[in-house]
Amino acid sequence: MRPTRHLTVAAFVLSTVLPLGAQNSMNDVLLQIEANNVSLQALRHENEAQRQENRSGITLPDPEVGFGYSWGSPEVGANKINVSVTQSFDLSVVAGLKVKAAKEQDKIGDWLYLAERRRILLEAKKLCIDLVYFNALREAVSSRRSYVEAMMEKQKKRMAQGESDRIEHNNFMLSLAEIQGEFAQIETERRTALTQLKAINGGNPLEIDFTEYEVVEMPEDFDAWYERAQADNPALGLAEQSVMVQQRQLSLSRSQWLPSVSLGYAGEFVGDERLNGLAVGVSVPLWANLHKVNQAKASMQAARYRQEDSRQQFASEMELLYHQTLGLKKVAEIYRTSLEEADNRQLVGKALDEGYISILDYLTQMSLYYEALHRTLDAERNYQKAYAELSAFEL
Repeated sequence: MRPTRHLTVAAFVLSTVLPLGAQNSMNDVLLQIEANNVSLQALRHENEAQRQENRSGITLPDPEVGFGYSWGSPEVGANKINVSVTQSFDLSVVAGLKVKAAKEQDKIGDWLYLAERRRILLEAKKLCIDLVYFNALREAVSSRRSYVEAMMEKQKKRMAQGESDRIEHNNFMLSLAEIQGEFAQIETERRTALTQLKAINGGNPLEIDFTEYEVVEMPEDFDAWYERAQADNPALGLAEQSVMVQQRQLSLSRSQWLPSVSLGYAGEFVGDERLNGLAVGVSVPLWANLHKVNQAKASMQAARYRQEDSRQQFASEMELLYHQTLGLKKVAEIYRTSLEEADNRQLVGKALDEGYISILDYLTQMSLYYEALHRTLDAERNYQKAYAELSAFEL
């Protein structure tokens, strides 16, 4: 798994993001959010700061300059000056082990960023799904209200002609009040979702006007789909990268048992006498690195166990989610098919006009249809949210 590939694609997406107000699809909305989300912006800068920190201490130590001055006795007369310039050589730096360890550590930050990015975009996508649901529900309730209002006008004329009574009028009024209350509730929940989406979008408002979801197809082959999901999952990538980091750390810890060498110039000046030579030093790590190799081995083993645990949990969760999503898809299809085949609105309205059914029967039949529509929209929203989690690796 390569986080760099994902980050390169993300950078290209951010550079080509659509302007505000030009959202033509749910994907356009997510592009806006990725560009404007403050948490992601902060995380990108934190990631860069961490990269710089990972590179601290991977260069050679600073050279050391020494100077000594000794006063001679009156009998000798001459004073002595010692000058030295030395450079220590850390063999782990010379071999590039610290640089390699820093590069592996950089990838930890990349995976953490991708995990947070996916979490935020999935949250935003679920809010978009809610908004599509509220839009469709609002449209349905508006249509129902129009039906009832039109029938109320007809009932008023009939009541004026003595063909209807106050009881039927009151039934219409109660039904209309129920519809208006439901509409107000939908508007409240819709505004709440828009406010939440605005916060995720860095305070920039977004308007979702869609009333239908984009067509999504469940993967038929679970194993093939799982291979793709596993390859692009940030949690698994992070676990795998943690093992790589610990392997580099183990190599680095082993190298630090090697002696470090210092080379340089040494000069001694006594009166007119000049002595120039080579300064060589060796530092033997007897105590400083005690137990570090064993610690690194234990950390690497722990990272491997966490990696295996992450794989097992991911496999279990995805298999469960796959079958749940498949079941929700079937439920949504059953409801939608039944609703389209049993739409009696026009027939019921015609029966009322022709006097075959009463006002109460009409209102009851209309309520049955809109309750079925409500259940259908609920089922479709549940399926879309489950599929969003199932396909989150594509975000």
